[in-house]
Amino acid sequence: MPQEDPRTPNAGHMPVDDGPSLRAPLSWHLRHVWRFLRIPLVLAIVVAGWIYVPELQARSQQNALATEFFAVCKKTLKDTSQLPKVPEEALMEAIKKRPLTDSAVQTWAPQVSSEIRDHQWVAKIEFSKSGGYSVEQVIGPVLAEAGYDTPSAGP
Repeated sequence: MPQEDPRTPNAGHMPVDDGPSLRAPLSWHLRHVWRFLRIPLVLAIVVAGWIYVPELQARSQQNALATEFFAVCKKTLKDTSQLPKVPEEALMEAIKKRPLTDSAVQTWAPQVSSEIRDHQWVAKIEFSKSGGYSVEQVIGPVLAEAGYDTPSAGP
C-alpha cells in the first residue's frame, strides 16, 4: 500500500470551497428549453396547419360564392324590379360563375332564402354542413308602388 504524505491531505476527506457559485445566464437556459421544445412545437404547427388551412380556404371560397350569389340577386332586382322568386336560380347562376367542384358544393349543401325585414329585401345563404356558417345581406328596398314582389315560399 502506498503511504500518504502527511503534509498533503487527502482531497476526498477535505471539503472543497470553489468560491462563490455562478449562475448560468438566461440565454443558456433558453437554449436548453428551446432544444427540448422545438420538435413538439414544429409538430404542433404542422398539425394545426393541416387542420385549419383547409377550413380557412373553404371559408374564403364560401364567402366568394356568397358574394356572387348576392351580386346575382342585386342584378335580378335591378333588371326586373323584383327579387328572384326562386333564390335557387340565383344560386345556380352563382355556382356557374365560381370555379367550384361538385364535391365542395355537395359537402357545403348551400341553402338560400330571401325575406323582408324592416322594408328591406334580405337574402341569406347558409352552408349547413360546415358548422352552420351563414351569410346574409340586404339586397334592396321593398316598395310596393315600384312593383316589387314578395318572395315565394320555397318547396
